Amino acid sequence: MINKYDAIDWQTFSQKKNIEEIAKNTKDKNDIQLTAVVEIFMTIASIFADNVLSGTLHSIVWILILAASSVPIIWLLSKYIIRFWKKNLPGSDIPNSQDMIDLFDNDICYYVLMAESYSKEFSDAKKIKKECITDVDRFYFIETCFYVNKAIYNLSKTANNFNVIYSDDVNELYNNRKISITRLSNLLGILNSVIKIIEDNFDIISGVDKKENFRELFRKYCDSYEKFKRLL
Repeated sequence: MINKYDAIDWQTFSQKKNIEEIAKNTKDKNDIQLTAVVEIFMTIASIFADNVLSGTLHSIVWILILAASSVPIIWLLSKYIIRFWKKNLPGSDIPNSQDMIDLFDNDICYYVLMAESYSKEFSDAKKIKKECITDVDRFYFIETCFYVNKAIYNLSKTANNFNVIYSDDVNELYNNRKISITRLSNLLGILNSVIKIIEDNFDIISGVDKKENFRELFRKYCDSYEKFKRLL
């Protein structure tokens, strides 16, 4: 079944993953809770003012009611303050290991599969005739390079925590949900094949990439990729 997936199918798959991530993030109900509590507090406060001014209920009773209704607000505000403080601590912008694992699962794998799907399109076109290559074929080639570059860039982001993210120890894979070295090696094998196809077909954009800056950009990413592979 996976052989039937093309670039569009992988894009659709990625969109579904993004929607799932958005849905997951919106499960945090703090905003809704705070709004609801504030509105309830304001309602109680307005009733308090009406009753105290009209003398229908003793003010001490309403003061106790107001104090009780303010507890949830103080609790929710404290959560927001603590969250804001944690986000602004020195080093808080450094991605944690789970973020990097998610990056591999949700983004890097997607970029590699997109590159592999696009590479099939222009490599098939190259088998026909050089003079028959169209702008669409060049588009496939350029998009393949684009997704390879994105995959390499994000792989490089995991390099500093390589041993924290990747493992070949079964206990770490099971208990800490690390990424298997087997999975990584398999993905790199696909990436190697796509890079080879790109290198063999760079003349597809020879008339477009006049200053060869696109080729040079690709080579820079490949240099980073070689550094990453040395970590294995």
